[in-house]
Amino acid sequence: MDKTEISLFKEKAMQWAASFEVCCCLDSNHYNDPYSQYDCLIAVNAQHQLKEKATSAFTALKSFYETHQDWMFGLLSYELKNEIENLSSTHTDQLDFPDLFFFVPENLIAIQGDSFTILKGDPAIIDQDPSD
Repeated sequence: MDKTEISLFKEKAMQWAASFEVCCCLDSNHYNDPYSQYDCLIAVNAQHQLKEKATSAFTALKSFYETHQDWMFGLLSYELKNEIENLSSTHTDQLDFPDLFFFVPENLIAIQGDSFTILKGDPAIIDQDPSD
């Protein structure tokens, strides 16, 4: 694939990924890093997931990792500071996001240079039309 084709592939893959409730795209945006293994990772659909509020979130994450030991993507919120230090916040949480959210993807696509690889999932996902 040339750069135009890989760019189009990435765009279609992200459109397809957005059709799932859970997805994550990590893109280097052409930043050249000698230690980077991938230019872009697209993780799609939660095979397993962990949602926690700040109380014992890190303990739950450790257990989740020990159980699955697989690719994981997620987020840590600012509110987890309360679990590490004796702090608190009085701001109203209007979004109700979990303080910690991680998932093991069902499908994982890696893009490096002018090629892509299916790291997890059915290779036939490449043949799916994102508009279906």
